[in-house]
Amino acid sequence: FARRNTQAGVLVTDRLVRRQLPSDEWGLATIERVRQPDAAEQSLAESNEQAEFLSKSALFLDLSLREGPDSTSSAKTLRKYLVDATGLSEQDLDSASKAAFELYVHDARRTFTLERFSALAGEGVTTALLDAGVLRASGRAYFRHHLFHDYLAALTLIGDPELWKSETFDAITFYASSFDILGFALEEIPDAQSADEFLRSI
Repeated sequence: FARRNTQAGVLVTDRLVRRQLPSDEWGLATIERVRQPDAAEQSLAESNEQAEFLSKSALFLDLSLREGPDSTSSAKTLRKYLVDATGLSEQDLDSASKAAFELYVHDARRTFTLERFSALAGEGVTTALLDAGVLRASGRAYFRHHLFHDYLAALTLIGDPELWKSETFDAITFYASSFDILGFALEEIPDAQSADEFLRSI
């Protein structure tokens, strides 16, 4: 496109920055770290640890400002938001988790048809996620933020050590371009021995 339309400007977004630019005509830009407003810092961050946590991600700062979850753990923050916003039970979360994991491993996409997700997770779970705005459907369906998808998929990952193999890790990280799901999984593994085994598997 850029070659054929020399007067056009092209903006490409990507999660990877480890790359060589094709020529001097291209520039590489990165988004600055979220700068937390003073008011938000005073009202939401009772400790330096929480202020540091919130400032790492626009999503978590937004959730804290709007919903007020009090946590320095990204996994706990997402779980609390999902439960509070959707009213899903543990069994429902398990269904959503299996669907999210299946979509990553077998479909290898962050977007999907609503029918596909509903067939995997169940109609009630799908409706609850849509009503809460966690799941969105405009043409193809997708999660409001990929971290919701990652977190849910991580719950299925940690539930079965048989999944801790290279093919699975390649699929869920999109061949090492997104590692959030591994961080969520590590946060949610309940004991140190399993966490060690998980890290060795990675």
